[in-house]
Amino acid sequence: MSHNEGVNPAAKLIREAGITPRKWLLGAVTGLLIVAFFFLVYVAKTLLLPVVLALVLHLILKPIQRFLLRLRINRVATAALILSGLIGLIVASVLYMRGPLVVWMENTPQHLRAVEYKLRDLMRPMESVSAVADQVADLAEGEDEGRPARVEVSGQGMRDAVRGYARQFLITLSVTLILLFFLLGYGQILYERLLAEFSVFAMTQEVGALVSSYLLTITVINSGLGLCVMLAMYLLGMPNAVLWGIMAALLNFVPYLGALVGVSLMFVVSLVTFDQPGQILVVPFVYFLITAIEGNLVTPMILGRRFTVNPIILFAWLILWGWLWGVAGALIAVPSLMAFRIVCEHTPALRSVSRIISQ
Repeated sequence: MSHNEGVNPAAKLIREAGITPRKWLLGAVTGLLIVAFFFLVYVAKTLLLPVVLALVLHLILKPIQRFLLRLRINRVATAALILSGLIGLIVASVLYMRGPLVVWMENTPQHLRAVEYKLRDLMRPMESVSAVADQVADLAEGEDEGRPARVEVSGQGMRDAVRGYARQFLITLSVTLILLFFLLGYGQILYERLLAEFSVFAMTQEVGALVSSYLLTITVINSGLGLCVMLAMYLLGMPNAVLWGIMAALLNFVPYLGALVGVSLMFVVSLVTFDQPGQILVVPFVYFLITAIEGNLVTPMILGRRFTVNPIILFAWLILWGWLWGVAGALIAVPSLMAFRIVCEHTPALRSVSRIISQ
């Protein structure tokens, strides 16, 4: 038997592909480090989430701070002004939305029953098919067995759950705003000292400027989308048009999934509000039309191809961060992916990764 006949085919294939033991070990270590990183991110969610949110908000608000600094206002004073304005905006939004949200929570059982009845009316043409299916199920499992139990929604239980989420939200928001103040007031000093000690931080200024420009542009676009949705909902006779505009602006930070959730919510609210099928269907259709125009025309025209990513990579990234950090993870998924892509684009060793991520 020759020497080649005794070689393992898998080992031969690996050798021909140029994968040396050193490369194999390096790849395995890299894979383990990636798994360890995401495990740490998942476990340390409570600690890391306010830090990441503060960094994202800092990048969004940095152009506003630069404008105020040109007016010769002290850096700490600009941080206080920006934070005061942000807190005022949050408080005003919460005070405005509090009433409608409380009413909706208290009336949720009635709303769900109304949705059930109206859906039954809309699906009336399918009742004959459903009746046949029920008869077949009864014959197979008996008259009383196998029927799903009727689910009753408890308003008190829902209020308790909302209170728990609100408490956690307030804690996270408070820590985020405190960190944001220190980043705005003293972040530049820290950056300059790090740059003096480590030259690698020289790249971060250009990368930070690009990420900041992207985040501010996306925020402005989403705010414009929210205004368009608010106006459209007002003209269509939807209650609390401002609430739906704010919801649309926030959901639009989550591509694909945000639009899907928004259309679904608009359909449910429209189903509760209106009686005519035409009125019920036109509200989610108009919402879908506005988001489709924004996603396919406005945003690509403003940002161009430089800030686009592969939809497959983007969707997988959304799913990953949504699983790790829930709604907050989904909201920061796109900004974090874009920041990562820009870093890769400006790092020679990682430019191949940037090309893979790009559309």
